[in-house]
Amino acid sequence: MNAITKQCLIVTSTLLLIMSQNATAGGDRVRLQCSALGVNDTSMDARYEERRSNTKFDASFEAAPAAGFVAGEELDVKVGGVLVGSITLISLPGGDVGGDLGFDTRVDDNDPFPGNFPKIIKGTSVMVGNLGCALN
Repeated sequence: MNAITKQCLIVTSTLLLIMSQNATAGGDRVRLQCSALGVNDTSMDARYEERRSNTKFDASFEAAPAAGFVAGEELDVKVGGVLVGSITLISLPGGDVGGDLGFDTRVDDNDPFPGNFPKIIKGTSVMVGNLGCALN
């Protein structure tokens, strides 16, 4: 086998390996996320991930002690304007409060998706309490 043939085989093998990894790892995957910062050191973030066999969504909220939120308070979570659930705030180390809401088609630590959960596309809005962002 001459040097040119060997180089062509190496390049072809490398390209096939890269293509097969992309097909399994990212070919049918959708990942969208966003975050927002509010007044008095409040923040929220949201993530949506869709794979061939699994879909996940989670939203979280955190507030510093001076923000005026308290443990036990509930914040509505809206996706695309649809109320999909709520976050019950808990006390966090350092005096902060926070919480999260998660949905998963494979129910483990998260809840199943509610029947009214809207179709997600790039730009879908997510609101946690009065903070919001658009999934990108």
